Amino acid sequence: MSKQTTAWVGTGLHLLIAALMVFSGAAKLVSPDTMVAEDVAPGIKQHLSVIGIGEIISGLLLLPAELLPIGMLLTSSFWGGAILAHMQKPEPYVAQSVLLVLTWLGGALRRPDLLPFGADKPLPTEPFPGPPRE
Repeated sequence: MSKQTTAWVGTGLHLLIAALMVFSGAAKLVSPDTMVAEDVAPGIKQHLSVIGIGEIISGLLLLPAELLPIGMLLTSSFWGGAILAHMQKPEPYVAQSVLLVLTWLGGALRRPDLLPFGADKPLPTEPFPGPPRE
């Protein structure tokens, strides 16, 4: 696949993830009572609108290429929190884990330079080239 094709595939993944996050965040803002089960900690219920706003902002920051690094950081943090919330109950958290992996896969396809071993970088096990010795 060409670089342009992989970038489009990554953008498509991020569009789907962003749409999911925007709709889910909006639902948390519009009808928070239906989004939370009764056995959730009271602190979560009280701050559900803040979580929804953060979810919307994180999803939207995934879309512009210029803001992709901060968008991936915030989205990864959001999915980590979602995984933790499901682990705490104990509920399955496979969906959140898959979305976290797809977030990073989309980022790697769009901007391989974001990864520590991206396009033209040495693998982490290889020493970085130092200054030339005389």
